[in-house]
Amino acid sequence: MAVGGALRKVGFEPGADLAEVARGVSSLSDAQRRQAFVRTVRSVVSVAGQRVNATDRLYLAGQVPTLVVWGTKDPVIPVSHAHAAHAAIPGSRLELFEGCGHFPQLDAPDRFAELLHGFIAGTEPARYDRARLRAALRDGA
Repeated sequence: MAVGGALRKVGFEPGADLAEVARGVSSLSDAQRRQAFVRTVRSVVSVAGQRVNATDRLYLAGQVPTLVVWGTKDPVIPVSHAHAAHAAIPGSRLELFEGCGHFPQLDAPDRFAELLHGFIAGTEPARYDRARLRAALRDGA
C-alpha cells in the first residue's frame, strides 16, 4: 500500500488502524455523511485545538463499571490520556494493549474479546440511582 510505505518512512507503523481509517474516509464520499462529519468536527475542534473535553465529567462514570482499553501506539490520542481517564474514573480498570494503535480491538481481536468477556462476566452490573446521579452532578463528586 503506497500510503503505508509513506507512513513507515516517517516512523509510523500502520496496522489495522490504517484500514479502519481508510474505511471511514471512504464513507465520506456520501454527501450527508460528509456534512454530518464536518458539522461534528467543527463543533469540537477549532484552529486553536480541541474545544470539547469531558475530563471534568469522567467522575460520573465511576457509578458504572468502566474498562478503559488503549493501544500504547495510538497515533490519534496519546496513551497519557488513558492514564488520565483511568485516574479520573473511580473504580475503573485500565488495560493497555502494548504495540496496538487507535483500534486495539482490531489489532488484537482475540485478546480484546477475551478481556471484554472476562470483564462482563466478572463485573456486577450498575444500578441506576437517580438521586445519587443528581447529587454527583450537583456536588461534582
